[in-house]
Amino acid sequence: FRKMSVIARVEGVFFLFFLTISALIGSVFVILPAALLLLAIPLRCTHTLYRCIVDAVATVWFTAAAGLLELGSRIVISGDLPQGDSFVRLLIANHNSRIDWMYIWCLAVRTRSAGALSIALKSSLRSVPFFGWAMQAFLFVFLTRRDRTADITALQSTVGYCVNTLRAPLLFLLFPEGTDLTQSAVERAQAFSRERQLPLYEHVLHPRVAGFAACVESMGDRLEEIVDVTVSYAPHADDRGVPRWRPSEHSVLRGRWPRTVLMQVERFPRAKLPAQPTEGALSEWLKDRWSRKEEVLKSRAVLDIHDGAAAARAGCVCPVAVRLNHAAAIGTCLGLAGLLLWGLWVSVLLRAYTAAGCGLLAVLSAGAGLDGLEMRSKLARVPMM
Repeated sequence: FRKMSVIARVEGVFFLFFLTISALIGSVFVILPAALLLLAIPLRCTHTLYRCIVDAVATVWFTAAAGLLELGSRIVISGDLPQGDSFVRLLIANHNSRIDWMYIWCLAVRTRSAGALSIALKSSLRSVPFFGWAMQAFLFVFLTRRDRTADITALQSTVGYCVNTLRAPLLFLLFPEGTDLTQSAVERAQAFSRERQLPLYEHVLHPRVAGFAACVESMGDRLEEIVDVTVSYAPHADDRGVPRWRPSEHSVLRGRWPRTVLMQVERFPRAKLPAQPTEGALSEWLKDRWSRKEEVLKSRAVLDIHDGAAAARAGCVCPVAVRLNHAAAIGTCLGLAGLLLWGLWVSVLLRAYTAAGCGLLAVLSAGAGLDGLEMRSKLARVPMM
């Protein structure tokens, strides 16, 4: 058991190292020079080239990370999966743990939408070295969860920029619950529900409609569909006795991956939303979806998939073609990481550039950030054709 524990910890540390060094390469050595060289030139073609470079970095990084996640857990996706990245989609999901969004990468990769993925996350992640810098360039939205007006403005400006100015494909992930499913959050939500005579939930929190409504409004007529994902986890074998077990950054570092990750996908074309998408009408629609999620998650509370055959019966396991993409992306990142480590060992100039690049990105993050630098450029005000 001790040997297995050591191996698991090595796996967890390697996962963190892989994400860190690949994010360093993408942000400091690819995105930063592209931003400085291309966004400074007021030409549509250079702006388009910058977005192509960033989308390529996002695709490789998410594909490689998803490949490692699929090695650690059996990820089973059922339902009607969207395919292709040529649409504007709003993806909503229950927020079981702080790392749910990482497992959504697997769904985005399987549906060939990794380059179009954008996520609403808490604002503290914005300035995290390497990761936060890359996420700024990927046009993630960072929310304070304290200032409603500022958060709605951030959602509307970024989503509106992607949809109406870039006119690019978009898969935007939003967690309407606003926070993950901690015991304290459940207790507060249940106390609130008793006061307001609302249904008592154990497996989800009542959704907040403001952000959802802002996204629907910002996407306008270009919104193709809502993708509703219900996520649940079967715990690691060593954690089966832990009540209300959820994966976390800590469990991943220890190599204690979820045994199985289940995602049930439902798609709702724009026509199935309320005819008049007011906040009140959207609120009722969202509450109905969350009531259904609670029932689904109740039935999964004791579900544990022990082998590949059972997983295949529950949904779609990772196809071979996707695994080949995982391998190619992981190999690319490892090769670049090896070159970088060797270069940092032998070259003073490379070490100096790395330090300068990290310093510049830290300064940018304290101000407008890479996302602000892009959206405040002159060309950002003119829709691309």
